[in-house]
Amino acid sequence: MSNNNNTYKTFFKGQEIDKELSKWLFISNVNENGKCYFTYTVINKLSGFQYSGKKQTEYPSTFRKYSGSGSIVNYFQRQDGLQNFEMHITGFYDSSVAARLAEATVVNDWYIHRKDVYNIAPGGNEKPASDTDAIYHCPKTLKQFNGYKTQEEKFKSFGFVRGISPKSLANNTLWSAAGRLATSIRTRKIKLIHEGQELTVKNEDVKSLLTDGAVFSSTRVWMHYPNPEKHYKRGETVTQPLTNNPQRILKMLTSGWEIGVPSKFAA
Repeated sequence: MSNNNNTYKTFFKGQEIDKELSKWLFISNVNENGKCYFTYTVINKLSGFQYSGKKQTEYPSTFRKYSGSGSIVNYFQRQDGLQNFEMHITGFYDSSVAARLAEATVVNDWYIHRKDVYNIAPGGNEKPASDTDAIYHCPKTLKQFNGYKTQEEKFKSFGFVRGISPKSLANNTLWSAAGRLATSIRTRKIKLIHEGQELTVKNEDVKSLLTDGAVFSSTRVWMHYPNPEKHYKRGETVTQPLTNNPQRILKMLTSGWEIGVPSKFAA
């Protein structure tokens, strides 16, 4: 969640972050890829409740404007006013892995069950598969195995009622198999840079283009292991950081993996 309210304040080691300090923090902590990774805690000054997480950024202004991304903390920011919240940066890290590990030490099972905490799931769950750091299991799947099931319990503790909003009910694409499949196909496009041009390509063309030297221009690609019954087990569906290792994707494609989102709505 971004913030344009000048009364919202952020801090590092007790010092309020202004434009000059945000620039200094960025220069001091940016890695060779132009990115900063940090952990933070957002505090509701009215109630003392808090939300902790991690963030990746390429812009110094993030240190002054970012206010967390949890659905519960965002709800109370709208209710209580963003000016009644403040963010404290708790650490900087040189990689996503280091930031995730740091987040996991704080946002653990004990933390999310605290009554004064807005977090609903353990942090740092985007763990790499055992065979390579280049392959990541679907974070949502891992959260389901590592405490995400507690989100309903946490929502109830804040007085939220389980249900579907009128806006969602009016969206027919959410309630038909054809609509959900069409949405999946429309929103998951693969882009490659080939001979200096960015191309949106079909799944079946990826292998030949990678072999020809193309590289990915998107951030991730979905891959799945063929399963005729379409009941996928943990580890049979993964996301691959595209800029990380195209050769790894080629190896997976050669060994039987396929690119694309496996949909239980497919014919």
